[in-house]
Amino acid sequence: LFNPKSFIMKKISLVTAAITALFAIDANAQADNNDINTFSQALTVDVPTLAMLDIEDASGAEVSAITLDLTDVTKEAGVYEFESVETSPMWLNYTSVVADGQLRNITVGFDQNANDFPSGVKLVLNQSTFTADNGTLGTAAGTIEVKPTDVSVPVITGIGSVYTGQGQKGLQFTYSLAEDGNFADYKAGTYNSTLIYTISGI
Repeated sequence: LFNPKSFIMKKISLVTAAITALFAIDANAQADNNDINTFSQALTVDVPTLAMLDIEDASGAEVSAITLDLTDVTKEAGVYEFESVETSPMWLNYTSVVADGQLRNITVGFDQNANDFPSGVKLVLNQSTFTADNGTLGTAAGTIEVKPTDVSVPVITGIGSVYTGQGQKGLQFTYSLAEDGNFADYKAGTYNSTLIYTISGI
């Protein structure tokens, strides 16, 4: 049966809902109706610190293993010239992003857990050119000597935010050997050890 009272109540409910929706639309329009000829946005740029390095040859390939073959040492009765054997040039490439007031160093040393090195000699890093694409390159230590007991010999100090570039960029160097102590301790054999380069502050 038709109920006039129920019909009227439904119409009132529908009208009320429509009016409420209109007020909500109008309120939203008024809330966004404040645009002017400028607009501001909050912007955050997060720059993390960064430190990475590798060693590459002239072709840009990483040099993960080197050999000093003393078979080719200058041999003449009465002399033994360690310095006559030298590796091909390599380049120490690195990238660094530092915090304000922060500086980094690069060091080299022997891994004491993987260190079988001939007695009577020391390793020599013969440093040459030193360039970077952009930034605070730091200061190279020059030619340095690394003994089997050394774990942290400075190679470059005072590095800021910098990228050296890849391949023939950064620090150019070669390896050779030099006499160290009593030649009587120098014995024939094949020796295997590991060098570790570290950039500080990571």
